[in-house]
Amino acid sequence: MSKKNVEEQIVWDRHLPRKYLDNEIVWNDNDFMPNNAKKEYLHVFQACYVLYFRQICESDGFDIDIYPGVAKAAIYIPYLDFEKEADMFMELDNHVIHDYNNVETNV
Repeated sequence: MSKKNVEEQIVWDRHLPRKYLDNEIVWNDNDFMPNNAKKEYLHVFQACYVLYFRQICESDGFDIDIYPGVAKAAIYIPYLDFEKEADMFMELDNHVIHDYNNVETNV
């Protein structure tokens, strides 16, 4: 294994939350490969997952702009098709804001 690959593996081991944030030590590299991806690109997906899991941890899964594709380890998938449900989302947003304003006394 080259020095660069060893350094990448150290970064991967240090940053990747164990078994998708549940602190299990064992995982399978195939879990991080999107469907039909080639094995020689594993290091690319590993780098992507480092950023992906960091964003999940920092935003509690709410704000993710790094998306590794359909894979077993991709536990949060951004919903990108908002146009079809725009009215429903607007109604839900208004309900949440109204509910929050009724509960909070210091708004």
